[in-house]
Amino acid sequence: KALGTFSFKGSYPSVTGNSSVAYALCNHADKKYQTEADVAAPYWQSSLTSAFAFVEVEKPAAAIKTVETAYKLTPAIVGSNADLLTLSFDGLTHVTVMSDADAYIANEKGERVKDVTFTPVTGKDNQFTVALTDLAKASYQLVIPEGTFHYEKNNKEVKTQAIKESFTIGKGGSPEDPNLKSDYSIYQMLPDISGFVKDVALNGFMIKNIGYYDGLVANPDREVRLAVYDNNKTIRTGHFESYVDPEDPTTPTLLLVFDTPIREGELKANSYAIVILQGTFGDTNFGKFLEDKTTTQASDCHTNPRMTITIEVDNDKATGIEHVVNSTEKNNVIYDVQGRKVKQMNRSGIYIVNGKKFVKK
Repeated sequence: KALGTFSFKGSYPSVTGNSSVAYALCNHADKKYQTEADVAAPYWQSSLTSAFAFVEVEKPAAAIKTVETAYKLTPAIVGSNADLLTLSFDGLTHVTVMSDADAYIANEKGERVKDVTFTPVTGKDNQFTVALTDLAKASYQLVIPEGTFHYEKNNKEVKTQAIKESFTIGKGGSPEDPNLKSDYSIYQMLPDISGFVKDVALNGFMIKNIGYYDGLVANPDREVRLAVYDNNKTIRTGHFESYVDPEDPTTPTLLLVFDTPIREGELKANSYAIVILQGTFGDTNFGKFLEDKTTTQASDCHTNPRMTITIEVDNDKATGIEHVVNSTEKNNVIYDVQGRKVKQMNRSGIYIVNGKKFVKK
């Protein structure tokens, strides 16, 4: 079979002397063309066959079919931009990346931030690596246009579909993760803030674990503010750090470390607030999650809710110990179910903390 263009050319005069185009030679009812040389009317002035032309062309290649192709991109989370992503087409052989491929990496807004080159894995004909150099720790998406990869299926060349796959650079979990349980609210604070305190005592503000939760871990990247209560004016910023209290070395303790320590007499008598953001501290699982979210699920972590702790500072009226890092004062009174006063909730059961019932599982 031949492929080409068939056309009618020229015109012919009828017996009336009018000129008609060669297309009039078509008999549409019979789906035939009049080509006999002895036809009388209408007739072609020279040869009827010269009224037709056929130009043969080369048959075009059949369109390459797009096939929904299984793939996987690993790992979903990488530690840094020095790591590589691997795109695999398991079960296929001789997968080829097209020379005009225009794949790229997009940020969370969908903006193109990096062009992609697929590098074949040595010894593999169905795996390719992707470099992540120059990308910051964040979430991204690998965008691969349709037809970037070709392979053979049922003895015919086919191409892959468009692919979009998400990945993250940085294994550390975020304190903003919505799956975190913001319920770490049973703890002990020092100094005792039920009355007036001296300004320098705030240099030793501590939070202690009393056994209701498993451990106490700080998120040092979370900023903690000391502000004037009435107008929220920031007086100091700082963060929590793990601390060993010399008077209570076995209890997990966090110390608030200001960027600049408070000098005695610096704070006027007034109401102040320590503002602690959600996710500033939490249990042992929370610490693991911050370090590597691939090892611990956010839903298994307990972290603090957003907190505003009001403190009345008045150096003249304060009666507490100035150097509270050495203080053993406690502002939580804990009883077990038998009515015995205890220091910590070390075992599972029912406890009464400051008159409220708590159940430790």
